Amino acid sequence: DRTLLAAYLQALISWPDSIWRPKIVRHPRTEKIVAQIPGLPHIPVGDAPKEAEILNYVKGQLKDNRKVLLLCQQTATLDITPQWVQLFKDNGIKAVVLTCSPDKREAWIEKQEKAGTQVVITHPKRVETGLDLLQFPTIVWQGSEYSAYTVRQANRRSYRIGQTRPVCVRYYVYKGTLQEKALGIIASKIASA
Repeated sequence: DRTLLAAYLQALISWPDSIWRPKIVRHPRTEKIVAQIPGLPHIPVGDAPKEAEILNYVKGQLKDNRKVLLLCQQTATLDITPQWVQLFKDNGIKAVVLTCSPDKREAWIEKQEKAGTQVVITHPKRVETGLDLLQFPTIVWQGSEYSAYTVRQANRRSYRIGQTRPVCVRYYVYKGTLQEKALGIIASKIASA
């Protein structure tokens, strides 16, 4: 049943990054449960393999005086950004979540710059248009995105006129999961475009 595709995709892409959270997939029309998995024991923040890898990479970037934009898919209802903020805080890194409206983003970024923020965490759709992030030459994708347009646009926030530093974009996914397949599909879409 193709109507289940979106529900399955979201569940399978997001679950590896929040395995403590039970997942229930319901049929969109009937609300009948078609798949479910209980939450697994909570892994302490920073002990999950992807979190540890990203944390180590971010630490290295900050040593090289490179601020980081962390693009996170699970915001709003399935928000995992508080865990990321806490992980960075526990490691002496000042991180904040971008949640303001588009018309206030530039002033908000400027304020964060003055406050010494090292990592800005946000959903990629919040930065896909109309924003220069020259001060964040490193972009880290924590989650998978299925829109080639969103990926290309979010990646271009640091590739702007006036950028004097090399821009680095990294993607982190769990091997053998739908996250890995999604990354392969999006890479193919971008390459063919």
